Amino acid sequence: MDSHPLLGIKLLDLSPEPAGSPCAMALCRWGADRLALPQGLNLAHSEGMRILLLLVQEADVLICPPGASMELDRSLLHEYNPMLIVCDLAEGADPWAASSAILAALMHRSRMGLGQHVRVDAGGLPQFSAFDTREVPAPDPDRVLGRLGYDAEAIFSLRREGILPAR
Repeated sequence: MDSHPLLGIKLLDLSPEPAGSPCAMALCRWGADRLALPQGLNLAHSEGMRILLLLVQEADVLICPPGASMELDRSLLHEYNPMLIVCDLAEGADPWAASSAILAALMHRSRMGLGQHVRVDAGGLPQFSAFDTREVPAPDPDRVLGRLGYDAEAIFSLRREGILPAR
């Protein structure tokens, strides 16, 4: 039997702890790779958000410990990675319950091709909501760049320079 059943799964852990959240640490013991945000990254700044979105594109699971970036727009994350599983942990959520919820979401994703939003409350009870990738429209580059702080002139400049396709 394979001793690393989560080999190849990438966790983006928003925990400020260098070792990661207890949930991420448990999943890493089973072979998952932990991606961490650079220390001190400011997600309110457009460059900080751009770095997060680049990491989101690589991740299978985003773990949001209590208080970690609750201002994140989940729909924007799913525009960048429709298969992403976002796991929000309440204060006092049991790491094993959270790990089990993430494992269940990963199994469902592989069977159904759906990204999900998982919330684990302090009692360890998970709530799942699916993001159906078949209904997710292609992201509008202007809207996404606008959310990242680009104005219309900067977007026009990116099109003129060939960085974005012409409309």
